[in-house]
Amino acid sequence: MDKLIDRVHQYLLSVGMTEKQIENFDSGSVYLAQEIAIYALQNNVMPDGKPYVVFVLDMLNDYQKLIGIKDDDPFCIDVDLLVGEFNFPYNGAQEVIVLHNVIDHSNVSLEEIRQTYEDFGLGAYFKLYIEKPLTLLTYKLCQNKENFLWDIVEDQTACLVKWLHYKSCLTPPPQTEEEKQEVKKLEMLVNLMELKWDFANKANAYLEKFNSKK
Repeated sequence: MDKLIDRVHQYLLSVGMTEKQIENFDSGSVYLAQEIAIYALQNNVMPDGKPYVVFVLDMLNDYQKLIGIKDDDPFCIDVDLLVGEFNFPYNGAQEVIVLHNVIDHSNVSLEEIRQTYEDFGLGAYFKLYIEKPLTLLTYKLCQNKENFLWDIVEDQTACLVKWLHYKSCLTPPPQTEEEKQEVKKLEMLVNLMELKWDFANKANAYLEKFNSKK
């Protein structure tokens, strides 16, 4: 079988991306995760018909808005302030957001993703920042199914991803009684995760201090 990255590139070419665009995507860790997700989740759709990869990329956008990341502004973030003072997940967070359901929803394996990062000289980064939260978020890889969610909550990056995921599922407003019950459950979990890590308040406090220094 071809390497994962070869299959990814073949798929991206088949849907109209140019070799130059693919080369640009290969240039960074977050973009590499997006490539893999676009390929792996190509046949997955949400209950409302939205492509699942769009849902995942919307989650990434939510994270970036939360801490002020802008694609066209290299000075839009102070990582030392965000991570050091406010203890907010950054390294590996965007990649895990994009990849968090790839293994459960496709035939792509953790080993293939790890090897792809190694092939691009990002193996140490993957092992340090991505592998653990990605493993915790993957039900296929869970060693103790009963503790699946609670193990996620205890890991800050994994919990951030699940928090964003659940928040994204709270809209649009529920219509049926079953949907209303599901929303209540998700709201409870979102509040639990917020109580544990205080994501929203930390992000707001970081942005306030970051913007005051401009």
